[in-house]
Amino acid sequence: MDTLIRSHAVRATEAEASIKSEDFWKQMEANRFGIIPLLLVAIACISGLAAAVAVQKSDAALLAVSVSAVLVEVLVIALAPMRAVFRVSAAALFIDLLIFIL
Repeated sequence: MDTLIRSHAVRATEAEASIKSEDFWKQMEANRFGIIPLLLVAIACISGLAAAVAVQKSDAALLAVSVSAVLVEVLVIALAPMRAVFRVSAAALFIDLLIFIL
């Protein structure tokens, strides 16, 4: 008895790997439930460490870190488009790194 396995997997090429391409964002939406847990863990851990540093600096720094981290979580819960989730995650990561550096 022979078994035939068919796959509808999409192969990514170098042209499709650009963040600016529409195919990239369609792929991110298709893989949303695999990417979101990784993104949440990364943002939560880094924001937690940044909050520990920000508590010693000022209330404004702590507010910036906490609002940016919570905004990422709100967009994920609201099932916002992945483009918005990525942008807010990048902004949250940038704020966290600024807290570490300054």
